[in-house]
Amino acid sequence: MGVCHGKQNTKYKDFFDYLLSRNGIARIPIVTLEQAVTPLIPLLPNIRNYVRLAKDKCTNPSDSLTPNESASIMLYTMGWQPEEQCLYNVLNETLSLKDHEQLQPCELFILDPKFAFETACKSNLVNLSEQNITDRDMKFIVKNSIARRCCQRVRLPNNHITAQGALVLAKGLQENDTLELLDLRNNSIGDLDSEIRIKLHHYESAHYLAEMLRKNRTLTQLYLSKNHLGDRGIELLTNALDDENNEISSMKPSTLQHLYLGENNITDVGIGYIANMLKTNRILTWLWLSNNQITTHGVELLSKVLLEDNFTLQWLFLNYNQGINDDCINTLESLFKYNYSLKTIYLYNCNLSAAAKQKLYQAVRYKTDFDLEV
Repeated sequence: MGVCHGKQNTKYKDFFDYLLSRNGIARIPIVTLEQAVTPLIPLLPNIRNYVRLAKDKCTNPSDSLTPNESASIMLYTMGWQPEEQCLYNVLNETLSLKDHEQLQPCELFILDPKFAFETACKSNLVNLSEQNITDRDMKFIVKNSIARRCCQRVRLPNNHITAQGALVLAKGLQENDTLELLDLRNNSIGDLDSEIRIKLHHYESAHYLAEMLRKNRTLTQLYLSKNHLGDRGIELLTNALDDENNEISSMKPSTLQHLYLGENNITDVGIGYIANMLKTNRILTWLWLSNNQITTHGVELLSKVLLEDNFTLQWLFLNYNQGINDDCINTLESLFKYNYSLKTIYLYNCNLSAAAKQKLYQAVRYKTDFDLEV
């Protein structure tokens, strides 16, 4: 008899909905780490040995975690042989099966509220990469990690967060004074269906993040690669980082140092917005623009501002932009000769000839502590 995957996934979803409900969480006992892993012994015969090892190394945690909580995190990240019997691999493989019966042995470990989310918050890091998170989950995440001001780093890459989730996140961050790193790579923040767009009065999704950037004064790293932002999204974000356009910046400048905007369909129009922002922004040091639609003209716009106005940007990543060709070599040679702030520039997998690459290497041969990748 064949298996009906639709019904199986529905049961799995119902099981998770129950576990994450008030009644479901209330029924999960708070247990020791040894007790939490006991149901996993048939899957991981040696896990008790690694529990002892983890607890021996976590007798006096340097943060606010208990030894039990710190050992739980270490156990999850430890690797051992055979690799397929590591806790991390087994848990993630079991989750990918979407079978609630196979998941039940893992329940005490991954769904104990003292471990799963509270522990992550106490460790100043919430890492929910590739967890099929949707907009519906964002209120819970914001409430428990951002609104409570207990986390410094929140990683949410490779999920299904759209403009609605961005709105919830941005509202939660407006009053936050602890978050330093926010990772939203490979979501769908630039996507917004027509019905939602009407309800939100035609606001672009990037608008919410831009408003957050305009007001937030603790964030130092923002990862937004692969989010379909486009040139309009870049315009909104860069306006928020332009110290001349931001009234709050006149009192206290932005703290954002690293900005990742790879694979966002950015053209030279978007680069124009970035160049204008760089004229006044003196905090940004790392700019990731790989795999967009930037051409030689975009390189000229960036080079001009880095020669005339901005002397603080240190790392610039333009790799995988096929529109960058030999026509920009003279511009880049001038940039390398007269700009003294850049330490790294990536231009590999562009459309540069071997002769052009050689000229660029010659242009930087006397620069110290400089990394050119072509």
